[in-house]
Amino acid sequence: MNAKELLDEYTNNLAGIDLLNGERQAMVDKVITPEIKARLAEIDEEIDPIIEKVNSRNQELIKLIKAEVIAAGQTISGDHHQAVYSKARVSWDTKGLDGYAVAHPEILVFRSEGNPSVSLKVRSTR
Repeated sequence: MNAKELLDEYTNNLAGIDLLNGERQAMVDKVITPEIKARLAEIDEEIDPIIEKVNSRNQELIKLIKAEVIAAGQTISGDHHQAVYSKARVSWDTKGLDGYAVAHPEILVFRSEGNPSVSLKVRSTR
């Protein structure tokens, strides 16, 4: 199989999983009585605002933690999580340096190139 065929199989598998999840939910909906559905909705109404409030606080905490770690200039560990400090990355104008290397090939000893990588993304259908 070529890469396009493999990608198409992958896409079909994802669509199949979505269909199966839909079928599962339809089966669950048939088993759950209207009374149970109403009670589940009440539970969601009670718990969702609390979760939303905690998530909002966590977003604030992330900002504060990042500021503290950057100010400290080091990784900080809690009991269960770690805020890992990474020093600023240095970047170079690769196009400019490649052009410079044509006239000054001695700088090429300082050049290294990693392996290519692949990430799968959902294509826009627009």
